[in-house]
Amino acid sequence: MTTSELETISKITNPSERENERVIDGLFYSVWSDEVAQFTGLFHYSKGKGRDSIEGILQDPYGNSRIEGLLSENEALNFNKTYHGRPPISYKFSFDKERGLYLGAWKGRDAFNGYSVCKLDQRLAQPDVDVILDYFRSFDPMTDEQKAQAIIDYMLGNGDLNASPDPNTGELMLSLTPKGEELARKATERLTHKEKGMIDETLKNIKEEDGLPF
Repeated sequence: MTTSELETISKITNPSERENERVIDGLFYSVWSDEVAQFTGLFHYSKGKGRDSIEGILQDPYGNSRIEGLLSENEALNFNKTYHGRPPISYKFSFDKERGLYLGAWKGRDAFNGYSVCKLDQRLAQPDVDVILDYFRSFDPMTDEQKAQAIIDYMLGNGDLNASPDPNTGELMLSLTPKGEELARKATERLTHKEKGMIDETLKNIKEEDGLPF
């Protein structure tokens, strides 16, 4: 399901069309940070043919977010999660009947990607958490090289970097756009001396190992 498809779902505005509140409780894993975080929330849903339109609120360590999407009971759950002022993050789940959990993945334009598992109408119990953590362990976290490439891809798509071939060698060269230079300046102002050193060391290793044209 694409972002545009989810954005066209009609909102539930008439209280008489709302079903009872339903609980959603889950965990999500970021391959970028190799960290697991919990989310919980409530949503209402409007009955449809084969699938229901849902909207609600989630809470997690990063703040409150709004979700809108579609639910096919005991089959699939798809929604966009949007924090204030941020691009939506797309979640797509399939129901695992054996575990009684919705297993899936998420991807965001400025949040990269990861995996998630959730449960509806009940809070996660410890046996659920054990199963979920084993599931997350089956995925590898991102390497430093993959993180660097993900940042480059994001900055290219966001207009922060220019990519052009070297006129002499034909090798692809990257350079900051004026927008990217301003972003880098602001980011550098907030970095500690230790963080700057870590970034410089990472870039040095990447250039030596992969020959990325910085």
